[in-house]
Amino acid sequence: MEIKKVKNAGFSLPEMMLAIALFGIGFAMALAMFPAAMKDHTYIKKTMLGTIVSENGLSYARGQIPHREQPNGNLINPFSAPPAPKQGYLSVPNDASLRDIPYIPSLIDPPPPGVTSTPFYDKGCLVIGRYYEITRNDYQLMSIAYDKIGIGDVQVVEITCTVSGKNVTSASASDAQFNPPLRVGTPLIHRNTGRFAFVRTISNGGTAGTLNREIGGDLSLNDYYIVQEDGQPFLSPALSLQITRTPLPEQTTSPGPAPSPLPRQ
Repeated sequence: MEIKKVKNAGFSLPEMMLAIALFGIGFAMALAMFPAAMKDHTYIKKTMLGTIVSENGLSYARGQIPHREQPNGNLINPFSAPPAPKQGYLSVPNDASLRDIPYIPSLIDPPPPGVTSTPFYDKGCLVIGRYYEITRNDYQLMSIAYDKIGIGDVQVVEITCTVSGKNVTSASASDAQFNPPLRVGTPLIHRNTGRFAFVRTISNGGTAGTLNREIGGDLSLNDYYIVQEDGQPFLSPALSLQITRTPLPEQTTSPGPAPSPLPRQ
């Protein structure tokens, strides 16, 4: 009886080197996909979540901010009077509960250190607005969605700056605690016109930067609003901004003193 020996030959060195090279190329290509996937995730979060939150905020504010007239025909401004005397500037609602509208309670359990109230809302929107014509129920509302990057309050802060094209210089906040004012990702909103753009880059310690688009002409030391987060020197929690022109629910008021009456023109 003849017994045949089975020759179990392994892989040769060139074959092993080729296999390792192919594996390395495939692994490198897979790793290269992760930064792009993270970037896409951030973009989707900003567009989808930001749009949902800001649109819900607009719908809620549109139903809650009143258009009120006194019996004498004067209109009560539903927005806080701006520092400047000119009427029709963007400002926050008189009703403090409508300035910051929480949306989604945080999924963090327990809440972050330093947070004593529950639930802790880390997503929501800020609302600002103005009337277009004092003789009509005609308003502009803006809703800025945010996703907190800390536990501090998200605020609308007034600043002054010089804008030329897409470049911003000489930025300074009206409240010194928020200097330097510029934050990457924040919308910069012109109070008088409602035009806005997002801050793309910052320089000079946050007093200068560039915008993602022009907001019309060269503007020198005009008043703007900017979204900021306490304790975050260079980043903004802002996700997106929605804007609409709309009438508000009409209400009549009884005779007597009323806040901020504005005579018809």
